[in-house]
Amino acid sequence: MAAYDAALEIAPDHPEVLNNRAVTLLELKRPEEALESCERALALRPGYVDASYNRGNALAALRRNQEAIESYDAALALAPNRLDALNNRGLALAACNRRDEALASWERAIAIEPGHIEAMHNRAGNFMALERYEEALAAFDQVIEIDPGRVEALSNRGLVLDRLKRHEEALRAYDSALAVNPDSADVLVNRGNSLVELKKFDEALTTFHRALTIDPKHFVAHTGRGSALFRLKRYPEALDCYEKAVASAPNQVQGYNNRGLALAMLGRYD
Repeated sequence: MAAYDAALEIAPDHPEVLNNRAVTLLELKRPEEALESCERALALRPGYVDASYNRGNALAALRRNQEAIESYDAALALAPNRLDALNNRGLALAACNRRDEALASWERAIAIEPGHIEAMHNRAGNFMALERYEEALAAFDQVIEIDPGRVEALSNRGLVLDRLKRHEEALRAYDSALAVNPDSADVLVNRGNSLVELKKFDEALTTFHRALTIDPKHFVAHTGRGSALFRLKRYPEALDCYEKAVASAPNQVQGYNNRGLALAMLGRYD
């Protein structure tokens, strides 16, 4: 940042420096300043593709997704095959729940570069969000074939298998992910939830405990552990888990609902 600011002291109207400064600001999680820097660059050079693309990234970081889509479209109007713009445009469209359009954006990127792993992974996740689980499973398999150690893809493959009620296969997917990253609390939680579905409650409790050792405030780990204890009719312990879940995420309805169920089983109706 200091180098870019020094350059702008000398040449305050330098579009490339303003754009590069914006990229650094985005890395520093300062999207409002990045947006301002991009807009200064675009005012100086209206057809500047990189600045339009990075403006889209700044807007997406600010959750101004419709504006981000428009900025990506401006970049793509000048550079139709720009893969990062197509990929991030898909993410912004998905955030607006325009999932069919998002899918088209990722498929366009994959058509240009068949092994574009980010577009492939996002496409697979989109199928999952659309509840097109067989297509999601095939798409995640394609990602894993290219990148066998991609933990998120392995874990998401497990989630799809869980949706398909193929819980034993889901467990194997989570174990593959944990072989790459044994300290992923999210994967451990997913594994624990599969074990609950298989009524392997003791193993589920061990798995949730591992997750909470890594991330003591993991809401889903607390609720999952509580659910396993609830199904074992260990209601006081389940209640304790749900209390911790509520404390870790006070705005999550599920924590309060589960807490109410545990209190009811303990005869505490007030």
